[in-house]
Amino acid sequence: MKTEKVSNLKKAIFTLLYDQYDVPDIELDCSDSTYVDYIIGALIETNERRCPFKNYDCIGHCKVNQIGCTEGLDVDCNRELEDIWKEFIEIETPKDTVESKEHWFSMDECIKKNPDVDVIE
Repeated sequence: MKTEKVSNLKKAIFTLLYDQYDVPDIELDCSDSTYVDYIIGALIETNERRCPFKNYDCIGHCKVNQIGCTEGLDVDCNRELEDIWKEFIEIETPKDTVESKEHWFSMDECIKKNPDVDVIE
């Protein structure tokens, strides 16, 4: 594994997630995509089923806006909450990233450090 200096931003996000949310298994050297997954999880934990596009109406609109989406603040479509939040904060996941050796190596390292966590394949 490459030994790289960890940015101050990553250190701050690590501390925030560890301290404020139920993310005790996060490691400072986990991949950026793992951090994004934990952050999305924290947003869902905090907001539950509240749709970010409805809650923050001035920021943007859902790309798959459905009829009936204007009622209340809760998600009332069949999309996964993770997908909605990723779209809202404009997180892109290139297909080649998920299948790259680097991605799986990082995942393997995180799994080794967290043997009690269930991994769904």
